[in-house]
This record gives sequence, C-alpha cells and structure tokens, in this order.
Amino acid sequence: MIKKGFMFPRKVRDSFIPRFIVLVVLFFGTVSRQALAEEAAVQAPASGDAKVQEVQDPSKAAPLQTPPVFTPKTGSSKWSDGWYEGSEGYTTAFDEYKKTDKPMAVYISVGWCPYCRKFEKEILSSPAVKEFLKDKLMVNVNPEAGPEENALASHYRVTGFPSFYVHVPRSDTVIRLYTGGSPREFIQQFEEATK
Repeated sequence: MIKKGFMFPRKVRDSFIPRFIVLVVLFFGTVSRQALAEEAAVQAPASGDAKVQEVQDPSKAAPLQTPPVFTPKTGSSKWSDGWYEGSEGYTTAFDEYKKTDKPMAVYISVGWCPYCRKFEKEILSSPAVKEFLKDKLMVNVNPEAGPEENALASHYRVTGFPSFYVHVPRSDTVIRLYTGGSPREFIQQFEEATK
C-alpha cells in the first residue's frame, strides 16, 4: 500500500501532535466559553420586568483610563544621586568636562528596559562603583524624554540599552563600556578607558 501526502515521523507524531491538539482544543474551548459568557451577559433577563440595555453613544462614553505608570521603589540613596539628568544636565556636565581633567560618564537608558534596571541595581548601586564614580562627571539620559535627549542618543549611535560611554579627559575619545559584568569589572573597564 502506498501512502500519499506528508507524514510526520513516528517520534514526532506520537509526542508533539497530540499535545498540540490538546493545547488548541483547550485554547479554543476557553475562548468559546468566554464568548458565550459575554453573550449571555449582554442578553436581557427573561423575567417580565426586564430592563432593556441601551447602547451608549461612543461620543458620550467616559474617556479611557490610562494604566498607572510603573515606578520602581527606591531607597533614600539612589544610584542616580549626584548625576546630571537629561539634555540640560548633559550640557552642564559637558561644559564642566571641557574645563576640568575629570572623565565624563554618559549613561543612556529607557524606563521600560529590564537590562537597564539590572545594570542600575547590580552595578551602579554597588557601593564600590558609587565610591569610584563620586569624583567623575555623570549624566543620565533617557532618549524618550524629549527630542534633545533623543538627539543625544543618535549622536552616540545608540543601538541598544543600556549604553554607557566614557569621555576621556583632555581628549576627544569616547569609549563605550560593557554593561553586563560585575562591579569590579566595570571599574576596571572605566579605569582602562581613562588611562
């Protein structure tokens, strides 16, 4: 007997397909139950004194509520204490950078980035890194905060978050640091960049 059409190999057919079918049935069964429940809720009750539900005019409907913005809880001593913020802070820090022998650190991050929160929690919040950075010029820029901040991110050619740059003193050199290591490795990178 000749079999026509495509057949999955026995291993795949016996393990994957039945599980997939069960998942599809469960999903569509859940969707069907939800649709039936919503339909039942819309229908008027069967009693004699039933009230007819009126369809609201969309122009008279209440405006949609925006969900609350997530703001992480922070202690009294944040990693960003002593940092310049945004494009105005960048301008101030850059002017000071040109007049002094201090290196300037530029941290570019966005609020929705989990890797940024991890970098802030594990690296920038560590006592060793905070102590190391305290005599440096530090700027935190969120490119989504405004057009000037977005222009700064474009200037640095940011392709992902978090991005951390070091301006070497008495030089036009800017070096991007790796943000995935330990606090000790971060300090070593920063020191090597500013030699």
